[in-house]
Amino acid sequence: MILVIFALGQDVTDSNDMTEIRTMTGVCPQENIVIEELSVQEHLCVFGMIKGLSGDHLEKEVGSGQTNRHVVGWVVQKSRCMSVHVT
Repeated sequence: MILVIFALGQDVTDSNDMTEIRTMTGVCPQENIVIEELSVQEHLCVFGMIKGLSGDHLEKEVGSGQTNRHVVGWVVQKSRCMSVHVT
């Protein structure tokens, strides 16, 4: 018996299809997944890798994410230190 799993009409075992699937899906965690020891930049990298980004493309998107979200001054700040700044 061969089991094939499809998501959005794409085969999840095919790397080309997984690339397409990642462009059509997002991450919706059911728990607070902020890791206190990671910085804003490190969190952006983790989520970029979950979406299948790597290398120069990951670096470009993380930089763009920092600028687009107006977090440039916070990128190296650890998450555990940031909650005191939220109003």
